[in-house]
Amino acid sequence: MTFNYAPAWRRLIAYLIDIIIVQAILVLSYLLIGDIAFIIRSWIVFWTYMIYNIIMDYKYQGTLGKMLLRIKVITIKGQAPDLKTSFYRNFGKLISALPLLWGFIRILTPSTPQTIHDELARCYVIELKKNWKPQLPTRCMCHVLHCVSERVCVLPR
Repeated sequence: MTFNYAPAWRRLIAYLIDIIIVQAILVLSYLLIGDIAFIIRSWIVFWTYMIYNIIMDYKYQGTLGKMLLRIKVITIKGQAPDLKTSFYRNFGKLISALPLLWGFIRILTPSTPQTIHDELARCYVIELKKNWKPQLPTRCMCHVLHCVSERVCVLPR
């Protein structure tokens, strides 16, 4: 199997796009909920980001930012990550961040195309072919969460 690893700059821009998306969701929720304690707000931010990343990696092989930049997550066998792999990969980001962000920075070296969390989950982030078009989610996140929890989607596509 041949593929090109996604360059670090694409991964960074995809991450920034995802941060904007998650922040927009959070701002809307804060407008609806109102002011809450800082610690509760911090946990809401953390879990919103984690759930968004885990579900999107599992269901679409990448977040909206990755889709827009034409990159996706695959396992070392070239398959889409399952839910467990997606979970490990995204919680592994905490480990990548611990030693002064070394787990993220190391993809800038030419010999290491993976972050620590990619390595832990046994995944790669790759570039997609030129003719690939993103298949953006057409259902609300509530339905995606329902599909994951029930392991079956009951609504027609």
